[in-house]
Amino acid sequence: AKAHNVAFLLDGAQSVGCVEMNDVMQQVDFLALSAHKGLLSPMGVGALVVADSFDTERISPLVFGGTGSASEAEIQPRFPPDRFESGTPNMHGISGLKAGLEWINSKGVAEIHKYELLLREQLINGLSRIPNLKIYQTQGQSGGTLSVDLPRYTLSEVGEILDREFGICVRVGLHCSPSSHRSLGSFERGGTIRLSPGVFNTKQHIESTIDALKDIARRQP
Repeated sequence: AKAHNVAFLLDGAQSVGCVEMNDVMQQVDFLALSAHKGLLSPMGVGALVVADSFDTERISPLVFGGTGSASEAEIQPRFPPDRFESGTPNMHGISGLKAGLEWINSKGVAEIHKYELLLREQLINGLSRIPNLKIYQTQGQSGGTLSVDLPRYTLSEVGEILDREFGICVRVGLHCSPSSHRSLGSFERGGTIRLSPGVFNTKQHIESTIDALKDIARRQP
């Protein structure tokens, strides 16, 4: 991309807070992130990180409005980041994001990543022994999430049983990423059952999830 002077944007919604990104920022121009996933912060907040080497004059905001940092002007300021931050910021959400970032920094992203991969490995080891349960794995995956399927049920049925009977929350469907599911071969199925072990989960939580899916797999739908 750089050789052809093409800007490179990376979607880090599922990675930031769970995977070290310092080296990544040396290779991309933009990193888009969402606060409510790995950053453990409120919904409704996001950010666009721009590489120091990128000339922000190359891009223009899609929304205009607000001159709070240059009240003498009739138009939105030209200097960053103000030129890209139109309207009134979600200060409550931003405060929550600050708290999330501080907590993550106190623990260390590398340690969080290591722990989540440990839980994921425990999941795979347990689920791989369940007949009729399909595990989706991709080469190079570095996060803790894991997609599975019980083809005898609809995805929604499995999600509802896990929630209602076992108190386990998963997300089913295409996960806002239809292209990923086309690549996995799960698009026609309508997606997968996504298990997302996180830093606040324990090994016992993982064992309970394995037992729950084992119980569901034994039933007649």
